[in-house]
Amino acid sequence: MTFATPSSAAASEPQEPAPRGRGRVLLPTVLVLGVLAVLFMIFTGFYTDLLWFQSVDQSTVFTTQLVTKVVMFVGFGLAMALAVALSMWFAYRQRPFFPADTLEQQGLDRYRLGLEPLRKAILLVVSIVLGLLAGISAAGQWKLWLLWRNATPFNVADQHFGMDVGFWVFTYPFIRFVLGFLFAVLFVMLLVNLVVNYLYGGIRLQSPGDRMSRAARVQVSLILGLMMLVKAGDYFLDRFGLAVKDDDLVLGFTGLKYRDVNALLPAKTILMFVALIVALLFFVNM
Repeated sequence: MTFATPSSAAASEPQEPAPRGRGRVLLPTVLVLGVLAVLFMIFTGFYTDLLWFQSVDQSTVFTTQLVTKVVMFVGFGLAMALAVALSMWFAYRQRPFFPADTLEQQGLDRYRLGLEPLRKAILLVVSIVLGLLAGISAAGQWKLWLLWRNATPFNVADQHFGMDVGFWVFTYPFIRFVLGFLFAVLFVMLLVNLVVNYLYGGIRLQSPGDRMSRAARVQVSLILGLMMLVKAGDYFLDRFGLAVKDDDLVLGFTGLKYRDVNALLPAKTILMFVALIVALLFFVNM
């Protein structure tokens, strides 16, 4: 005669399957609902603005604003995404092929093996996210684009530079924005290029010989040279910015003053030529 113990009886009873698929469905559902909620809020905001502009017979103003935002979002966002993807792709394509002869490279080998199946996905995700951020930032500057596109001369010349005053109203702000955007794009390109080059051995911090491969040196020097060219253009534009800079001592006074003409203006010119020389040195280093 045998007796079933409580443990064996419990083991013989059928067990309900664990709801493993429930968690897999819940997270995508929450994400989709969140995206739909955000899109609904954006749509209601746009629709409310459209109704207001239609009520005052100015729907073309709303359409122009919306089209300008979309164009700037797509154009500048795509420029950032392509630049980042190109920088990461070149750094990976020109990676050196040599054995892991240092502890640093042996440790990085594990990360390379783990990232290899996800390499293309990471490139796309990083490029798209940075492109979206750049596009959103650029779309917020839609007024600068419209001012530049609809520039009208004032037929009044500046006393120092001899240029039409309309340049500072319509053209100067947009050029300043474009130069800042270009510098941001090149800076992001430099960061992702350094990360990829270090991960794949183009930059070796603990190497007894050259710390940087030839391909990595060419890429980094090219990006830094372009950054210096943009910085030279920024210094050149700063010269015109002195004409609209507010005076800290005299409230409400703008225009070039004695210290601007005799100190700041020559200093900006010198810095511009220094940036050009540094850019030339980076290009020679390639």
